[in-house]
Amino acid sequence: MMARLKESRWVYILLSILLAIVFWFYVRASVDPNGTATIHNVRVETTGNNVLASQGLAVSEISPQVVELQVEGPNSARTNLLRNRSGLYVRVDVSSCVEGENTLRFREVWPEGINYDDLTAQRTNIVVKVEKLYTKTFDVQFQLDGKVAKGYQMGTPAIEPGQVVVSGPVEQVNQVDKVVAILKTEELSERFAGDLPLPPLDKQGKPLTELELTLSAETAYVVVPVVMIKEVPLTVNLLPGGGATEDDAVRDIDPRTIVVSGAEADLEGLEEISLGSIDLSDVVGTNVFPFDIALDPRFTNESGLTEATVTVTVE
Repeated sequence: MMARLKESRWVYILLSILLAIVFWFYVRASVDPNGTATIHNVRVETTGNNVLASQGLAVSEISPQVVELQVEGPNSARTNLLRNRSGLYVRVDVSSCVEGENTLRFREVWPEGINYDDLTAQRTNIVVKVEKLYTKTFDVQFQLDGKVAKGYQMGTPAIEPGQVVVSGPVEQVNQVDKVVAILKTEELSERFAGDLPLPPLDKQGKPLTELELTLSAETAYVVVPVVMIKEVPLTVNLLPGGGATEDDAVRDIDPRTIVVSGAEADLEGLEEISLGSIDLSDVVGTNVFPFDIALDPRFTNESGLTEATVTVTVE
């Protein structure tokens, strides 16, 4: 008797599980029905370009560059995909391509957080044109996207590497006018040191982002020195002599000021630059005295003036 009860109990358990599964499929079909969504302008990206480059080849053209993707799946999955469609793109592997036209199938790359097991997409062909690889060497230039803060001055940037090799189809490489390391900042007021991207630019200064180009270096390490500048007056010390004192003399210094640069902490204490001393006993009427402008090694003479003249008149 007990054995029969146990057997019937397992039968009921199995039937319950089966009914639960059937009920789950029914609810899903009625509450979350399958359907199709059309997503336009899905970008096409390539992989395997390094393999082509090792064979002296490069992708010169992709057609089409964007595709229309038909996606089938439950309503919830389609809604989630459309909400995150910016992270959706398709990829074609060009590593097996040969010179000329190649017809390839793409593969979807779903956005993060998408349950792609519930989704299927209709795939179309992508035509990839491959040409022989062309290379050209460019000096890396520096460009400041912003401005130097008031009271500061930018020095000559140091860039490593100083040159890059741009590879790709000849028609695309010839569109490159220069390769630039761009530092974006609102106001540059201190030394910069770090890696900067190296976008190739056309003659109008616009980035060539849609071309199939390969650079020998994607970034460059750039050091941009920045110093504070300050206009500092020149002074001269008048020593009493010949019966004359400083109150009896009129002096005129040309130039009156020069612009110097240096560390902010050092410049804060620099209020004047002394040229030297003049003994008033050497002055008869009006005399002109030349002086060298000597600076502390911590500072740089940005004005480029190395001499000053002092005119002294004793009345």
